[in-house]
Amino acid sequence: MKQKQAMCLVISSIFLSFEQQETHASMAKPGCQEKCGNITIPYPFGIGGGCYLDSTFELGCNYVAEEEYGSPLFFSNGFSILNMSLEYVRVGIGAEISCYDESGTGSVQVASFLLDQRLSFPYAQNKFVGIGCDIFAYISDNGGNNYTSGCTALCDESSPVVGLSGGTCSGVGCCESTIPADITDFDLQIHSINTVNKSWTTKPCSIAFVAEKNFSGFMINISDTSLDRSYDSVPALLTWVVHNTSCEDAYKNENYACGPNSTCIDYNGKGYQCQCLHGYQGNPYLPTGCQDIDECRDPVNNLCQNGATCVNVPGYYLCICPPGYHDDRHEPRCIREHWRWQLAEHILLGVGIAAGAIIVSAFAIWLYRIFEKRKKDEIKQKYFRRNGGLLLQREISCSKVGVIQTKLFSTEEMEKATENFSSSRVLGKGGQGTVYKGMLPDGIIVAVKKANIIDNDQVVRFINEVFILTQINHRNIVKLLGCCLEYEVPLLVYEYVSNGTLALHLHGEGHASTLSWDTRLVIAAETVVLKGGQKEEICVVAKLAKRCLKLKAKKRPSMKEVAADLDRLRRIHE
Repeated sequence: MKQKQAMCLVISSIFLSFEQQETHASMAKPGCQEKCGNITIPYPFGIGGGCYLDSTFELGCNYVAEEEYGSPLFFSNGFSILNMSLEYVRVGIGAEISCYDESGTGSVQVASFLLDQRLSFPYAQNKFVGIGCDIFAYISDNGGNNYTSGCTALCDESSPVVGLSGGTCSGVGCCESTIPADITDFDLQIHSINTVNKSWTTKPCSIAFVAEKNFSGFMINISDTSLDRSYDSVPALLTWVVHNTSCEDAYKNENYACGPNSTCIDYNGKGYQCQCLHGYQGNPYLPTGCQDIDECRDPVNNLCQNGATCVNVPGYYLCICPPGYHDDRHEPRCIREHWRWQLAEHILLGVGIAAGAIIVSAFAIWLYRIFEKRKKDEIKQKYFRRNGGLLLQREISCSKVGVIQTKLFSTEEMEKATENFSSSRVLGKGGQGTVYKGMLPDGIIVAVKKANIIDNDQVVRFINEVFILTQINHRNIVKLLGCCLEYEVPLLVYEYVSNGTLALHLHGEGHASTLSWDTRLVIAAETVVLKGGQKEEICVVAKLAKRCLKLKAKKRPSMKEVAADLDRLRRIHE
C-alpha cells in the first residue's frame, strides 16, 4: 500500500507540471460533460453519446476507480487518464514485474499493451526502463517480428535499492532505452542473463515499463518479493490523430474534422491533426472553437514598437505607425522611413551648415567692422595729429575765459551734415576746393569747405589762423565756426550766409549789370581815399588788393589771410 502511495505522489507531481503547460482554450462539445474530476475533456474526446467524435475517443468517468488508479477518467481499453490536452494524453499503464524463486528459477513474464490505431506512444516523449540485477529487459511488437529494443541491468549485492533518480537511471541496477517510433502495441519481457554473481539469490525481483521522458524519483527495493503487481500505473504519454488519412484526402471528405480558423497538419503518415491558425486559440475541432486572440491587450503578445499603436484585427494585429515610420509587411513592427529621415537629415544638415555659415559670416563681418573702425579711428587720429589737432586743443585750453571757443567737428558729424558729401549739397567749386551746404544736429545751417590740398609745412600757421578767425565776429565777414581735422585735408565749417554771392550783388540774378560802363569809369577815376584814412592803412589795403588780383591761385591770399589782415587793420585803426 505504501508503494502505491509513493507512486501516486510521483504521478501527482508530474500531473501538476503537465497541468501548468495546458492551454485554457481546451473545451468540450457544447452540452456535454466538460470535466471528470479535475481533468478537462477536449473534443473530439467525450463522455456519453454524441459527445465524442467516434469510439476511439469515447471515455468513461468512474469516481470509484480513482482510489485504485489515481484517476476517475479512463479509455475503453482500461488505460486510466491522468491528464489530457489537444496534443497529448497522459495515461497510467502497468509495469512488467518478474521475480525468481529460491532455487534460482525465474519465470519469463510478458506484458502486452494494445492501442487503437489512431493512438500511439510518441518515442520522443517516452522511454523504456529496466530495473533489476542480472537481467535483460526488452520491448517488442506483439508478434516480435517488426521491432525489438532493450537494455541490460547489473548490480552487486551491496545495492538492494535501485531505480530512477533525477530523470535518468542511477547507473546501478537500472538501464533505459528509446522506444520505436509511434508504436500502437508492444510486449514487455524480462530475462535473467545468469551471471556468475547469482545476484538473484538476494535480489530476486526486477521491473520493466514504458514511461514519459521526465519520469523520475522512482526507487524500489528489488530484494522485496512482494513487488508482484504492486506497480500497476506508470505515467506515459499518448498522441493521437483525428482520422487515418492525409490532409489532402481529408479536405475532400465530408467528415473533415477541422473547424473554422484552423488548419490541417499531417502527423507522421498516420493521419492528421487540427490546429488553430496563428492569431487564434481554442479547440480547432469545434465549429466556433478557434477564437481570435486580442494581442493588443497584452504587450507581450504584440511587437508594436517605436511609438506604434496596436489595433487588433481577426487573426492578427496592426501597428499603426507614427509619422516618419511605415508598417513592415513581414513583421508586426514599424520601420523608419529612411528616405524621409534621410531627407530630414539632409535638410537639418543643410540648415545647420547654412546657420553655421551665417553665424561665422556675421562674426567675420563683426570682426571686420571692428577692425575697420579701429583702423579708421587710427587713421583719423593720425590725420588729427598731423593737421595740428593737438596744437589747436592746446590753444583752446589756454584761451581766456569768455573767448569764443573753436569747435572741433568729427568725421561722423561732417558726413551726416553733408549726407556723406553728396553732390546735391555742393554750393560751389573753385581752385582752392569745394563748398558743401550742411546742417548740424542742432539745426544750424553751415557751409563746409573741403580744400583740395594743404601744405604740411604750414600746419602751425593754419591752426593759428583758424583759432584767430573763430574769434572774429564782424557783420561783413563770414563767421568761422570750427573745423574737422580728422580728414587728410582739414575741413572748415562756416556759418551759412544766404545773402548770395558778390557776382549776384553786382550783376543781379539775371547777371545783367546795373551800372553802365561810363558810370564805372567815373567811379574808378574819381574815387579818392587819401583823406579817408592814414597812409599806412591805405598801403596795407592796396597791397592786399594787389595780392588778390594775382592770376595764380597759389599767389592769392586765402579768405583766412584776408580776414586776418583786415582784422589787424581794424585794430590799428581803433
